[in-house]
Amino acid sequence: MVPVRGAGTRYEHGEFRFHTKKRPSGGGLCTWDDTYAVSGPGSDYGGQEKEKSMMEGLSIEAKIGEILLATGIVLSFIALVHLILYGALPFSTRFFPAHLIAGYLHAVVLVKCAGILTAITGLFSARRRRFQKAGILAVTATLLPPIDIVFFMAGLLLLVSPEVRKLS
Repeated sequence: MVPVRGAGTRYEHGEFRFHTKKRPSGGGLCTWDDTYAVSGPGSDYGGQEKEKSMMEGLSIEAKIGEILLATGIVLSFIALVHLILYGALPFSTRFFPAHLIAGYLHAVVLVKCAGILTAITGLFSARRRRFQKAGILAVTATLLPPIDIVFFMAGLLLLVSPEVRKLS
């Protein structure tokens, strides 16, 4: 045991204990920031309360709706990349020239971008616990062609969740 100038003691094995605070009843290792690391239910090693999960305390419908909305956004990005690459390929058929097909696909890409942005806004609204707005935005993202059934299912689940009924 080596006394340290200030309000603490450093022991041979490296532990440092402050003398300015009472030791908690459960014991614990004193850390450098003058907090005791007490392990127990609801606390991590630092002695502070655990941060709640984003989905903790939500109904099943709201959880599945958020997951479906996030999954739909990822799948839409993949479809967007395929549309861009397919529209960039130079090909023509007997009935349609290449510039008409590419122009059509690029128009679909623009509408798909609008749908993805609407779905992302819906996901942010769901994260802020505004489930009615999130459901409406998800259904709106569905109506923008090409139709995404994943956004439609997510929107319906968010609109029928019990959290929407609590706010109404």
